[in-house]
Amino acid sequence: EERLSALEAHFNKEFQALSEKIKKAIERLATIREEYTRLQLTFLKANQYYPELQDKFHLSQEQFSEDCLACINVIDQITKLLIEKSQDLSSIETVQKFNDLNGLHSLTKNITQEINTIIIQNNEITSRHSEVVRDAQKQLKSHWFADNSDEITALIKSKKESAEEHIDLTKTLESTVKERTDIVNASSNVGLPAVIMNEELALFLGRDEIQFLNQENGYVLSRNGKVARNLSKGEKNAISLVYFLNSLNDINIDKKDTIVVLDDPISSFDSNYYYYALAYIRNKMLDVGQSLIFTHKFSFYKDLCLVFKDEKSRHYLVERDKKGIYIRYETKFVCNYFDEYSYLFNRVIKYAVSSSPDSDESLAIANLARKILESFLTFKVPNDIDLIEKVRALSAELTTPTRAMCRLLNSKSHLQIIPDQDQGDDIELISSMQQIIRDMLSFIFQNDPMHFRILVDKCDSVPVGFIGEGSLHFN
Repeated sequence: EERLSALEAHFNKEFQALSEKIKKAIERLATIREEYTRLQLTFLKANQYYPELQDKFHLSQEQFSEDCLACINVIDQITKLLIEKSQDLSSIETVQKFNDLNGLHSLTKNITQEINTIIIQNNEITSRHSEVVRDAQKQLKSHWFADNSDEITALIKSKKESAEEHIDLTKTLESTVKERTDIVNASSNVGLPAVIMNEELALFLGRDEIQFLNQENGYVLSRNGKVARNLSKGEKNAISLVYFLNSLNDINIDKKDTIVVLDDPISSFDSNYYYYALAYIRNKMLDVGQSLIFTHKFSFYKDLCLVFKDEKSRHYLVERDKKGIYIRYETKFVCNYFDEYSYLFNRVIKYAVSSSPDSDESLAIANLARKILESFLTFKVPNDIDLIEKVRALSAELTTPTRAMCRLLNSKSHLQIIPDQDQGDDIELISSMQQIIRDMLSFIFQNDPMHFRILVDKCDSVPVGFIGEGSLHFN
């Protein structure tokens, strides 16, 4: 029994080794078969050879293809026998079948050598053909030059004369261009009519005492016939704007291909000339290829949005932080609100109705609320009196909420602590900020309900039922 166990272990090991060899042999045969298949399909075609070699190659190529197919057939039969052997390793029938495959067709070196010989012959014809063509070209050139020597000599002489004439014309052209440039440069600075600029400047300033006077290569500014001195900032801006926008009509400028940049062009103008300047800028820049107008003034920005209200206009904000400067699309505030008062009112409303106001927001909201209250009281009580007296003018008496409102907004609007013996600790005031803001809104509502409703209609965070019949409802 021990001997039988040893023999069984031995043969099991041999069978396993044989099975592994058969598996690897099958894999190698598959690779070889794929190479034969690819070689048969991708071989050169007869029409790629010269006509005198095509018939010979065609016969060789057919024999080569048949040999490849025969080899593939042999590989398939060997693979089949190996698979049968792997399924029954103890069988000896496959030995005889394998011996029967001897003598089957295989790819010989003769056919490949024959095809390579044809390829070499084809390449030699190509090489000789190039030499023949070059020799023929040389002979044709020599023959043509010999027959046309007189004409060629005349052409060479004519070319030389033309080259000399071209040099003379080039010098004349350069001189003419320089002369034209000098004339344009001498006249470009005074090419803008002073009469037109004087008329437009008079409309800006409301008077015609300042005039553009022509002088050689430019202008001189005069006031009442004398050289203008001590010009105000508004006068300087008006003069610069009139001259600059008129320069767009200069003969050296194509307005449709010009980019114009204006930086706060009318920031220092009086209100009397503000709207004229706005319309003037629009009219002068209608034909400009692209215009960029920058401003820090919100009202001017909104007016620009109105006068340049078309599908081509775009509105952006330039913002700066610690990382750099960014160009962004206009915010909801800029888009929906036409004035700062409406925007600040929206901020205060949002804080007042918040269920959990941010403590950091509480430190800054007093300043916004004071602006709202001061603006409201300015048109309700247009007297030169302080904040508390204006509130007193609208109220029969100062109630506790209105007193707290005035005191807190007056002290906290500038984010500084003002000692007040009647008001306890500063932190307590901050913690009660929301209620005092609510009292301020109620004060405004009670004194001008229609005004208050109009402002609320512009807000984006007002809860349903916020305005009651005679009071405001806060959650």
